[in-house]
Parts: sequence; structure tokens; C-alpha cells
Amino acid sequence: MKQRNAPPHPGRDEESVAWNKLPWRKLERHVYRIQKRIYRASQRGETRKVEKLQKLLLKSKSKEQSQARSSGLAS
Repeated sequence: MKQRNAPPHPGRDEESVAWNKLPWRKLERHVYRIQKRIYRASQRGETRKVEKLQKLLLKSKSKEQSQARSSGLAS
């Protein structure tokens, strides 16, 4: 019996290659650094600074990409 290959999905391989080439270690370090700054500011009672840093983290591309990676959206 002849095995049937699925037709290639255009653009799928390029997306995978681009996804794998992202600097994951650097992105994770960036998110970790902001989280560490939030923790330190909260320990010092700097509420306004905590709020600003949380906003920065929420708008961060690094956070979005590392969340997508950890949740398995890239698979």
C-alpha cells in the first residue's frame, strides 16, 4: 500500500523556522528582570513604581512570546 503524503502548507515551515530562531533566552531574561524589579519595588513600598513596571510587563513583546512558548501555542 502506497503511503500518501499530506500537501505542504505554504508558509508553515517559514513560521516554524522564524519561531525557532527567536532569542528565547534573551526574551526570558528580559521578562525575569522586569519581574525582579516589580518584586523589589513592592518590598520597598513603591506602589507607583510597581504599577508602572506591571504596565511595562503587560505591554512587553517578550512576555507575550514567552507565554505563547510556554503554553504550547507554537506546536
